[in-house]
Amino acid sequence: MSQPYPSTTRLSLQVARQLYDPNQPNLALLRLLAQHALRDARELARKWVMDQPDFFIRQINFIAELILTEHPDVQDWTRQLLSQATLSEAETRRIVLQCIAQLLSLEATASNADARAGAAAQTLAGFLMPALRTLNLDVAQDLLASPVPNVQTLGAIILLNHATPPDQLPQGVLAALIQSPTPQVRQAGVRLFGRLPEAKLLENYAVIAAFCVSPYSEVRQAAQPIVQGLVEKHPDFGQNLLTELLPYLSRREAYEGLHEDLFQLFTGPLDGFGSRIDRETTLQLLLSGHAFAQQYGFALLQKNIPPEQLSVRQIIWLANHEMLGMRRYAWQIFNDQTPRMQAESGESIRLLDARWEDSRAFAFDYFRTHFTDAHWTPQVLVSVCDSTREDVQAFGRELITKFFQEENGADYLLQLSQHPTHRMQHFATHYLEQYAADQPERMAQLSGYFITVLSQVNKGSVSKTRVLHFLRTEGLK
Repeated sequence: MSQPYPSTTRLSLQVARQLYDPNQPNLALLRLLAQHALRDARELARKWVMDQPDFFIRQINFIAELILTEHPDVQDWTRQLLSQATLSEAETRRIVLQCIAQLLSLEATASNADARAGAAAQTLAGFLMPALRTLNLDVAQDLLASPVPNVQTLGAIILLNHATPPDQLPQGVLAALIQSPTPQVRQAGVRLFGRLPEAKLLENYAVIAAFCVSPYSEVRQAAQPIVQGLVEKHPDFGQNLLTELLPYLSRREAYEGLHEDLFQLFTGPLDGFGSRIDRETTLQLLLSGHAFAQQYGFALLQKNIPPEQLSVRQIIWLANHEMLGMRRYAWQIFNDQTPRMQAESGESIRLLDARWEDSRAFAFDYFRTHFTDAHWTPQVLVSVCDSTREDVQAFGRELITKFFQEENGADYLLQLSQHPTHRMQHFATHYLEQYAADQPERMAQLSGYFITVLSQVNKGSVSKTRVLHFLRTEGLK
């Protein structure tokens, strides 16, 4: 069986099947099979063990070796064996102590040591917890001193579930857990800390605040249930904590994930205290260069600031934001406050120049639908055309064509002629004959426009032709 050749091993399995006597199980053979690299060998061990569960479950050393195995399939059927067994308190305790003895003998450099310890800790915590709860606390401290991280984790699990209240643990144990280099142990330490008497927790406000901005994500996350439990009865605790921690959200992230964890804290356990954050702070969060600060600012904006209190320009700023949710919120305000947008058309048309294509698409549809000729004054129409975006300029030309009023023709001509783009300059040529012919003073006002159009190099040929034709015609009169 110990040979490295699969064919030899399979031959050995055939011989083992013939020689195995269930009335006198060979534990040495079972150990070899259960820990063998060949799955067929481990499967044979499983069959023989499951055929006689009452016998094998009381082979303490053998069960401990199964619990510490490196093979996931053996771990699975060992847990099945434990789940079906009826063990006395003494038998359970013996299995636990034997496993702990083997775990304490593990070297950190041993192959798969941490993985084996992790699987063993999961098995012990899942199926033998009653014995763990009453172990001597020195055993847990011995486990915490192991160089193998998952052995330390088992020590933390024992303390976390121990019958001894956290405030009666030996001095220094909580601090050692929280300062451990192992993440799971640190997390267990914070959870244990959270089980201290309420009065003790309130005295340790500074410690809890430090947990919330710890360099370690598991510490920050373990602190949130502590905060949740305290703020329900002590709102001042929650308000003070939010006030103290909020500035961290607008600073450069000191530790990866800090902003996200703070955002979860502010919108979770501390959610009810955001109503006291003032308008200025909310807007500062929205203007922050940090994503989670912006998200929290947006949450506060929706809860605390009625849309009516936002200026149209601020609403358009929201429509320019990189967060789609914020842009959609701005669109909704436009839809809900159409009379206001019509009354403040000089400001609301700025939405057309949004840097996001979806906001511009919304704006085009919105103004086509909700604005009529009563709202499209010459000044507003020309303001649309003054945009530097070609799609907005095209929309402006569409609007002027649709809502053109004869009495305003001269104003359109003069203002469009001042536009720097050749498309708008070309558009202005449509109004030369009707609104500048036989009017020397108006032609003088357009002299700069004529020079600009005629000075263009390799472009604007149609505009040049129209301007030259107009000037020649007027000059011959």
